[in-house]
Amino acid sequence: MDDLATRIWLADNLPTASSERLEEIAASLLNVPDLDDRAWIGLFSCWFEKAPRAAWAFAAGRSDLRGIALEEWAKLDPGNARESLGPLSPDDLLALFRGAVEKDVLTAFRLLDEASAGDASLLDLSTIASQLERVRIADLASRDPEFASFWVDRLDLRYAEGALLLGRWKNDPAAATEWLGRQEHPADLLGELASFTYYDDYSPALMDFVAGNFPAGNRRMEAIQRMLEQIAYKDPEFAASEASRVIPDDGLRAEAIGKIASLVADTDFDKAWSLLDTLDPSIQGLRRVSLPKIETQPELATGNTVRAFQYGFHLTSMRGLESPGNVRSNLLESLIYTDKDEAIRLMEKIPAKDFHYVGSSAFATWAARDYRDAVLWLAEKRSTGTGGDIGDILDLVQVDAMRQEVPALIESLQPGTVRSALVALHAEDLAESDPLSAIAFAREATTADVGVSRAYATWADHNPLEALEYLKDDDAAPLEAWKSVVRQSFKEAPERTALVISALPSGDARDSAISSVLTLLEDSDPLSSGAWALFITDENSRKARFGSMIEKLTMDLRAAHDPATAEELRQQVEDAAGLSDTERQLWLDRIDLEFPEAR
Repeated sequence: MDDLATRIWLADNLPTASSERLEEIAASLLNVPDLDDRAWIGLFSCWFEKAPRAAWAFAAGRSDLRGIALEEWAKLDPGNARESLGPLSPDDLLALFRGAVEKDVLTAFRLLDEASAGDASLLDLSTIASQLERVRIADLASRDPEFASFWVDRLDLRYAEGALLLGRWKNDPAAATEWLGRQEHPADLLGELASFTYYDDYSPALMDFVAGNFPAGNRRMEAIQRMLEQIAYKDPEFAASEASRVIPDDGLRAEAIGKIASLVADTDFDKAWSLLDTLDPSIQGLRRVSLPKIETQPELATGNTVRAFQYGFHLTSMRGLESPGNVRSNLLESLIYTDKDEAIRLMEKIPAKDFHYVGSSAFATWAARDYRDAVLWLAEKRSTGTGGDIGDILDLVQVDAMRQEVPALIESLQPGTVRSALVALHAEDLAESDPLSAIAFAREATTADVGVSRAYATWADHNPLEALEYLKDDDAAPLEAWKSVVRQSFKEAPERTALVISALPSGDARDSAISSVLTLLEDSDPLSSGAWALFITDENSRKARFGSMIEKLTMDLRAAHDPATAEELRQQVEDAAGLSDTERQLWLDRIDLEFPEAR
């Protein structure tokens, strides 16, 4: 028989074999070449249960079988296995320990302790450490915390310190808290404990121990979330209820439950969706406008605007969290493929303000398969959405064949945001070959500006100067058209574009054109952008853009210490028309303040 056939035969015959028959089987196995150790393991596990002395007599003198046999004996009766050995060798001690730890971890370590007391050279510490699972340390610490700590230190089991803390907590929560307070890095220990806590170890009291002793900061939230994830696979509802209990901030709690829902989404759609339904429907994404009243890290929560932004970014990118809206979006997109009707029913329940974020991916998937039905549904059910959002949703459907249906859909739809967005799509397509016809079509088809703007943008992508020449005489051109055309024409012909902008009357159109110029210059040539910023008509925008430019220059060490920089800025302020005397003096004083070496 081959190796596999041999092991199958053993599995069928060993359980009912007598001790004498087991000895015969063992003798026959010696003649099987290259026999897998698993065959001997199966044999000895049965033989030591029925006749341990006979089994040991057979294996003790065979070096290739001694360790296997001793380990199996120790799994059943470590005490008798030890007594049979007499003086220990390092290999015997290692086999004895491996087996005994399966039976009783405290007994196994006491065997190590006794052996090392007589001869420390018997211990192969690195091998023992490499084969020891963290769960054994937790078990040992739950029964004898100080003995466990001694062996964790002796074996240098840094990876097991979280398990050690868990065992100490199981033994005596109050003593564990006191011990934790004496440690050099308690947060590291709590973080490891959180990573190690599986479903069978979890309890609300353990969560409170971690959350109550963890220093405030993002790591605390990450530890809480790791513990929730460990129980979410077996009991997502319990995990969600625990998240609601221990996380006070609405946004973070929603994201934690969003992550729990995402973990079960692949196997149980209804359960994942029902978890999300327990949340406040207004919390779908990361929409915080102020710092939550929790987890404030001292180095980030200084009140400084930049620091606050860094803290907000750090918080929203926290590992282990996921926005509920993103989870819903993924669920709906997968459901479209298997149950379109149910997906559509769920999409209809999404609040209008959240549809772009939550439902757009599923809609795009549907529209790619059935464009007309999807668009007609959008027009009927989502006509109250903003034009920009609807246009962005339709732009997600990048299937050229579908665009051929747009003209017929425009004819069939009533005026509204969906029809306007379709007009914009069609105007964009027309502008590829005939931009003037595209602009005329957009104006005739709808009063919304978006179609005209898209036509101009497409025209500018292909021939920016031609678009600019037509635009300067178009008194009805939308502001967005000025932005898109100037953004392209200034790259190709900055002097000609500057002349066109300079000839414009003061007002929104000129300010929109200037904003595109500033966008191009602020990083590449901030000094020259100053004159453009001072040409803006709106006072608030003018002050914001010119002030921003000065801040950029002060951060450039070379420019900040160059007298020519301040001189150029002063000249720009002096030459700027339309500034009041008060504003002009304000800027001159600001320049003197920001560039003191240039005075």
